Amino acid sequence: MDGQLDVFVRPAPAGTAMIEQLGLSRKFRLLSLPQKALASKSWKKFQKKAAHVVATIPAGTYKGQIGSGDVTVDGETMLLVTRKGLSDELVYRMTKAFWANIKEVHSTVHTLKSMRPDQPLLTMNMPLHKGALRYYKEVRITIPARLVPPAGST
Repeated sequence: MDGQLDVFVRPAPAGTAMIEQLGLSRKFRLLSLPQKALASKSWKKFQKKAAHVVATIPAGTYKGQIGSGDVTVDGETMLLVTRKGLSDELVYRMTKAFWANIKEVHSTVHTLKSMRPDQPLLTMNMPLHKGALRYYKEVRITIPARLVPPAGST
């Protein structure tokens, strides 16, 4: 913030207040991942880790952001997780309520704007709760076999 750094590396969700604050006091540039890096074997291996996706920060997302184009970055998806033991019915209703109100979520929590109802399981790496499974089946989301909970689990 005081101009003493030439480069700042900080994992943060798009729209985060910390980066917004930086742009209020000075101009800055977000660096995009080069296409050569995105095509590399190392990147492909890295992307196999849970929750990693190639993401885009649109040009003009932040005040003070300079550069003419969108910025390609490593992104991580947001997951909704519950504790073991919640009833199937409660988790079903919570999951349904979340997705039924996703527009309001997007308007009030900028960092969750990447959550899309057509790709709710994008980087999921653990079995779903039976209540969530019920909801996603109901709305006809394809459930990979690895996400189907084992018999007898919640």
